[in-house]
Amino acid sequence: MLKKLKDIPIRRNPRLTKLLISAVLIALAGGTTYRITTLMESESKKSSTMENIVGGTGEMSKGYDHGNVYSIDGHLIAEDYTVGEQTKFCAVEGFSSIIGSDGCGGLIYKCAETLYSSDSKINRYERKGNSIQTTLSYKGQLTASSMLSQYFGHENCEGGSVSVVLADGAVLVAAGTNEYDPQEFFSETPPKDLYIDYCTVATPLGSVAKAVTARMLLLNDKNLSKEDSLYNISYPDLSFFTANGVTIHNWDYTYSGCYETVVDNGAYLRYINLAEALMHSSNTYFWRHAISFGLERSYNAEAELFGIGDPIVTELGTLDPVTVSRDRLDYYPWGQSFNCDSLRICELYNHILSGEAYIPYFVTSVRQPDSTEIYRVEPTERKELHFDIKKNDILIDALSQCFNYYAQGINHNITDRYRELIDNKRLLAKSGTADIDEIKGTTNNTRMLCVLDEHQNVVATACILIKNAQPTAPISDDLLFTILLETLEAAAHSAALSEFTEVIDQMKSLVATSHIEISEGADATIQAFIASLEAQNNSSTSLREITALINDANEATTNFLNCVKVENANNPFDLTYMIQNPGMDNTDGWSIAPTLSVSCGEFYQMTFDMYQSLKNMPEGTYLWCVQGFQRPGSSANSYSDYIAGKNNVAASLYGGNKSVKIQHIATEAQKKRIHSTDAAVGGTNYIPNTMEGSSHYFTEGMYENKLFIEHANTGNLRLGIRNTSAAEGYWTIFDNFRLYYYGKMSE
Repeated sequence: MLKKLKDIPIRRNPRLTKLLISAVLIALAGGTTYRITTLMESESKKSSTMENIVGGTGEMSKGYDHGNVYSIDGHLIAEDYTVGEQTKFCAVEGFSSIIGSDGCGGLIYKCAETLYSSDSKINRYERKGNSIQTTLSYKGQLTASSMLSQYFGHENCEGGSVSVVLADGAVLVAAGTNEYDPQEFFSETPPKDLYIDYCTVATPLGSVAKAVTARMLLLNDKNLSKEDSLYNISYPDLSFFTANGVTIHNWDYTYSGCYETVVDNGAYLRYINLAEALMHSSNTYFWRHAISFGLERSYNAEAELFGIGDPIVTELGTLDPVTVSRDRLDYYPWGQSFNCDSLRICELYNHILSGEAYIPYFVTSVRQPDSTEIYRVEPTERKELHFDIKKNDILIDALSQCFNYYAQGINHNITDRYRELIDNKRLLAKSGTADIDEIKGTTNNTRMLCVLDEHQNVVATACILIKNAQPTAPISDDLLFTILLETLEAAAHSAALSEFTEVIDQMKSLVATSHIEISEGADATIQAFIASLEAQNNSSTSLREITALINDANEATTNFLNCVKVENANNPFDLTYMIQNPGMDNTDGWSIAPTLSVSCGEFYQMTFDMYQSLKNMPEGTYLWCVQGFQRPGSSANSYSDYIAGKNNVAASLYGGNKSVKIQHIATEAQKKRIHSTDAAVGGTNYIPNTMEGSSHYFTEGMYENKLFIEHANTGNLRLGIRNTSAAEGYWTIFDNFRLYYYGKMSE
């Protein structure tokens, strides 16, 4: 029989979390994804903002070291080195233009106060320096830098860059062919905007911006005529068109074979849908739609929806606003005069495909020399730029058809590796080419590539931008998309090894839990399997092999748990790591999204059913736990009802076919305030009244809820919390979900 487990500790954020780079890994391997933006386990729930950390007087302290800078996958990418008696700072090749070199430039320049300041509260003592964990992928960055250098040197183009930005704004790759001149940073007024793409800022991006115009028009479709609606699958597309004295023509306007017929003014005509308009990169299609909506109105709508008229302040500098001169406004809606850098266009594509806007960022955490974390990024969606996207989104469908169209010119060895993603419309693409000098034949070339998860959510966007390429430069879809795919896969491979190592560690932890075999040989089998996994945990194992091994490891874990039971009921197997975001740091993995603050989730005056379904769970007994409560009504009324013996709680913790009411807010009423916002009830008692106040109660271990679950057969197990009343004042709040397993033991 199981004992009452009051001794099982409440652990905050028990799971070692990883950046969304893992999502790139799983997406490229054809599986599911999640979105988590921190790498290291941390007890701190809230830290200083980067603005506060890099604030202060900026006075430099002589003799203090810079500290170390790490990639998201744990590689040291910048450190101090000693030459004689002088200490200098050096970034690993491929990172110097981002991190900086010899104490200046890029990230280190921007975070100088963090690393140098003597009067900041966080740097009051002599030290070796803070360590900065960046979001940059070591292998992804080096792959992009190497391929850019190999194919696009300064002799055949003015510059090139590759950026990879995750859906929540984390910058995995920001590689370029440009080089910093260290002397730039020793002037009295060094440049303020020292990010990687300065050589390709304000570059005409060509037709990649047509997807942005398409999203704006889709969001304003009710203001367009039936013929001008982007949902019209048979729009009359003209080879050229004149309005207000301006003539716009398509790139293929002289090729009659690309059209169906001819009209009176000699223009060719074809009937196309949105996908075909994007594949053909029809200029007149988007220009005529924008004319219908209004050119000035189109520009203003895009500025309002996407914030393109505003600069974006990042941790490295400022991304300039999208620019278009007023005399070019007639050309703007179809993209020819759309000027911005590759980081910004990645951010913009993530936004138009998800409806969520996140500012690109490079730093995930900063730690003091004693490992105290003083900064942890908390990516926040810019709600003022949020918009909803319909389920069967025709823009996503159109861009996936674009990739299929471009894939005809991509090496089959590349496309065959991603056949499942291509067939399931999970790779999206758009090309753009702008002629800079028609006589010399120089062009600006841009290619976009977006990766979706199995639910059609955006994982990441990659962009390659080649500026002022000479006719001799090897510009082709094959090369440009290959660079993007190789960069993404390289970044994912690093994440795969990190993920694989964690899976092995989790298996070891389970095996180390005191247990009894109920099937002879279970221990020997799992130990041999772990040894086999460890032998393959190296860089020579391919991405797909690692993904398959992770799947095999999960299956082996289920088989092992089916063959054992715990020896001590007070020390069950801890399966909390199988729950995504158990600590309410974000809502990924959960069926619906509660309001989040101070690492708690809440619902107010609404019914809900928030759950996760875990696959292939072993049969046996589980303990499902959460800290949380419900206030069924106002503070005063709910408390007085409870004292009178009325428990009106309508929320319950559930798993499988079992459930239990969560605690009433009055059960943990205190004789003194836990937090300044607590509500006074019953004369001399206090209960939580805000999310921040509730988090203090949870930190003290209060409002614990437990549910034993008998899972009869190996298979899926749904675990969640739900509420059946939306009555006035009903408030439900929770944090710190945990899952434990006992094996085949009765409750």
